Amino acid sequence: MHHFGHAGENSINQFMQGINDKEQINQIIKKRIKCFGKEYEEAQGHMGEEVTLSFEHNEQSALAFYELVNNGEINLDRIDLNRMIYAILSHSTTRVVECPKDLIAQTVRHTDKIEYRNKDFDEVVSYIKPEKIRNRGYADKPSEERIDKIQKDIVREAIQKGKIDDNMEALEELKQLRKDYEAAIYFLEEGRKGLLTSENIERNKIIIIKLLEYYYANPDDISTKYYSPVTPINSQTEQDLHSIYDTLRSRDCTRVEKVVNFILSMDNKAAEKQYLRLVKQRIITGQGIEPITAEETQAMRNEQEQERIEKWRAKELQKSNQPHTRQEIKNMLRAKDSKFIEDLTPEGRKVMEQTAKKVEEKAQIDNLLYEQMEQADLARKYNRKTIQPEIVSEMIGEKPKLSEEERRKQAALEVKEKWKKQPFLQTREIKGNSER
Repeated sequence: MHHFGHAGENSINQFMQGINDKEQINQIIKKRIKCFGKEYEEAQGHMGEEVTLSFEHNEQSALAFYELVNNGEINLDRIDLNRMIYAILSHSTTRVVECPKDLIAQTVRHTDKIEYRNKDFDEVVSYIKPEKIRNRGYADKPSEERIDKIQKDIVREAIQKGKIDDNMEALEELKQLRKDYEAAIYFLEEGRKGLLTSENIERNKIIIIKLLEYYYANPDDISTKYYSPVTPINSQTEQDLHSIYDTLRSRDCTRVEKVVNFILSMDNKAAEKQYLRLVKQRIITGQGIEPITAEETQAMRNEQEQERIEKWRAKELQKSNQPHTRQEIKNMLRAKDSKFIEDLTPEGRKVMEQTAKKVEEKAQIDNLLYEQMEQADLARKYNRKTIQPEIVSEMIGEKPKLSEEERRKQAALEVKEKWKKQPFLQTREIKGNSER
C-alpha cells in the first residue's frame, strides 16, 4: 500500500491524529464502520465525542480492498467480504493482538513475514560475518528454498494443530533469521538512526510530515492523475504502472483522505523529489515547503533515541524485575551497538560509513537551502534581486533542461555507446597462425 516503511506510516499516523475537523472525522469513521464494523471501531476508541483519527497500513489496505469490491473491480465469488476484511486486518499484530481463528486470516498474518524476512536477509547477508549467523544450514539455502521449506513445515504443523499459530515451531527458523540480520538492517550509532540499505529514517519522517501538511493546506496542488509502482489488478506484467485518479471529484472523499492517498502513491525517492521541488518553489516564489532544519532533525533523533531507551528499559525490567536508570540503559545500548559493528564484514562497515556520509551530505544541503530561503525572503521584503532558480537547481542536484538539439545529440551518443557493447562488433584476438 505504501513504499516508505513503518517510519512513513508513523508520520501519517501523527498527521491524522492532528486533524480536528469534526465533519471530516465523522465522514471517515462512518466509512470505517461500514468496512470494519462497529465493534472493531469501538475497540479502537473511535466512538464517542472526542474522537481522533489514526493510520495503520493494514486498515488502509482493507479500506482500499472494500472499495474495489464495492466498485465491482474485484469479484470475491464464494468468499465472504467480511471474512477477507478481517484477514487483512489480522496482518497487524498491534491491531489484532490474538491469533485469529479464521484460516484465511492466519495465512494472511504470516505470508508477508515469510517473504520480507527472507528478502531482507538476502539483501544484507554479505554485511554479516558468517560465524555470527547461527543457523548456517538454513541461511545458506537460496531464498526460494527457504520459503518453500517454511511453507511445507507450516502446512505439516497446521494439519496436526488445526491452525496456523503465532508460536509455531515451523516459524522458529524464520524468527532466528531475523535476529541474525536485524542489527544489520537497523542500527543506531551516536544517536543517529539509519539504514544500511536505504535513506535516513528521521529525515524521511520529516519529509512525509512536511508533504502531508503542505498538500492538506493546498489540496488543489495535488495532481488529478498520478501513478503508483503497485502492479495493477489483472496485470500481465509487474512493469505496468497503476494509474490512480483523483478520487475527490468522482467519489465521496474527504480532503484528508485525498492527501493521504496521494502521499501513499510515493516511495522514499519520489517523496524526496517532491520535497526538493517544493523547497525550490518556496525559495523562488515564497510558496512551498521550508527546508528541514538542524533543530527538526535533532528533535526527531532525540525522540527516537528516547523511544529506544524506554523499550529497552521495559524489556530489562521484564527480565530481571530490576529498574534501570536512563544512563544504565544508554550504556547497555552503546555496548550492543559496538558489538554490532564488530559483527559486520569489511563490506558492511564500508556501507555503514557510506550511509552516514550520505546522511551528513543531505543535512548540509538542507542547511544551505535554509540559508538560501532566508536570503530570498529578505530580498523579497526589501524588493531586491531574488535567488536565481539555477542556483537552487544546482544545489539539489537537478540537471538543467536540454534543448531539442542537445537531446537529439545525447540520444545519438547513447545509441552509439550501446552498439559498441554488442559482442559481434568487438574485435577478436588472434592467438596464432595455427588457429587461422
